[in-house]
Amino acid sequence: GIGHIRCAYAVSRDDLGEAVKRIGEFIESL
Repeated sequence: GIGHIRCAYAVSRDDLGEAVKRIGEFIESL
């Protein structure tokens, strides 16, 4: 249902944010 879609979206959004943060830290370490 809608709730499941929202949950999946929230998880994917959190994963994306984590990836962006890691990439940012990697760039700063160069």
